[in-house]
This record gives sequence, C-alpha cells and structure tokens, in this order.
Amino acid sequence: LAEEAEKALYVELKAAQKEVDIAVPSQDYTRILTALATLRNVIDNFFDNVMVMADDEAVKNNRLALLSLLRQLFLSTADIS
Repeated sequence: LAEEAEKALYVELKAAQKEVDIAVPSQDYTRILTALATLRNVIDNFFDNVMVMADDEAVKNNRLALLSLLRQLFLSTADIS
C-alpha cells in the first residue's frame, strides 16, 4: 500500500471486519450496519485520491484486491446488489 488513502481504507476495513465478525453470529444487524457505515468517509477518500487502475500491474492488482476485501465484507452481511 503506497497512498495514504489506501492505507487508511485497509486499516478501517480490518477494524470493521472485526466488528462484523463479532456481530454476525448473533445477527446483530444494527452493529453490522453501523460498522459498515463507518467506512463511508475512507471509501470516498480512497476513490477521490487513488487511481485503482494504475499503470503498474502490481499496484493495480493490490488495489483491486483491497476492493475485493471491501466487497466481501459487505456481501458477508447482505447482497446489496
């Protein structure tokens, strides 16, 4: 992770994952949705400041993997498509 925005997203993503992992077994959807909602600002910051489809293939793949983690976190709660 090179950019501050992607580092911040990773840190917040991991914190939200811990909350979701705790809340899922008891189906505490308020706690889950609150944890997911905390990601809004770091997600916005990421997309405002990071070029996901970078020229460097390794950087691009790393950023896509980060977004895949984010997607999996949301899908572990509900299919929001």
